[in-house]
Amino acid sequence: MSDDIKLKVAWNALRGNRELWSCNEYQTAITDQFYNSVASIKNEANIMSKEVSTAEEKVPLEKDHFFPPQTIARMLMDFGQETYLEDYEMFAKLMGDVTQTIIVTREENSRLRRQTKNNNGIVYLRQPLEEKYADAGIELIGGRGEMDFPFSLPEDLKECQKKYIKPNKFK
Repeated sequence: MSDDIKLKVAWNALRGNRELWSCNEYQTAITDQFYNSVASIKNEANIMSKEVSTAEEKVPLEKDHFFPPQTIARMLMDFGQETYLEDYEMFAKLMGDVTQTIIVTREENSRLRRQTKNNNGIVYLRQPLEEKYADAGIELIGGRGEMDFPFSLPEDLKECQKKYIKPNKFK
């Protein structure tokens, strides 16, 4: 199955679940379904953590999405329906970044997972998504050496993510 088919199915699933989104008990199921569709798209960036580049062979490695698909699905359903769920081309462009993965160690991925908290359907972020690797103490290495976070959310999603950033919920 092509990646474009998977994206169209994910887009249509979000569109089809608009009415259910207002009921908290459905939100996790909707974002989980979205994650399963998006995670199946293989879109590996030529980026890894510095620790991976020097790790021994036996160190477990994992793939991390630059932008967590479940969090992005929440943003789209909470604040982006008029934009991203009405215009497939805009959605597909955003998904080009959302599906990107980098290689990190299992321990690093564990640190990254602790930056998002879901408390009975309410999602909290420790910091802006663009700062997640720096916040976790992870240096990124690309084809030309060390690098800063290479992607940026569209301005409207940068603005809406502020509503989720609650560092005090992580203490």
